[in-house]
Amino acid sequence: VDALLTPPPGVEEFHQGDFCTFQVEWITIPYSSNDYYGDNQDFRQHLQDHPKSWKTALREAVGNTLSVECCCCCCDDDEGGGGYYDAQVTSLYPLLIKLIMTPTTTTTTTTSSDVSIKIKITGGVGAVPVRFE
Repeated sequence: VDALLTPPPGVEEFHQGDFCTFQVEWITIPYSSNDYYGDNQDFRQHLQDHPKSWKTALREAVGNTLSVECCCCCCDDDEGGGGYYDAQVTSLYPLLIKLIMTPTTTTTTTTSSDVSIKIKITGGVGAVPVRFE
């Protein structure tokens, strides 16, 4: 693996103690349909049509551009429970959804087990991994 890091415009040099952060995404793509062990028939057909091709990586990158809508539903009493919950998408792929609670002044307690999250995902070329935080 080789990487070239290019500083943003205006940064001419680095000094001791400087640092950068970045996210690396790594995918493993089968070379051919014979190497594929899953049950996604569209992907299997793509591999048959394009064995050992760069088009597979492009298909994953473009096809997995997701649009995600999510909302929370609290299952507590009419007083609003112990707080208001919201769901926030923190990453699109893999899809990470964070449950956030804003406390209220009522004495009733709503726990995260009293909350359901509704998700609408548009896009994707197969199963979409989802993690809740």
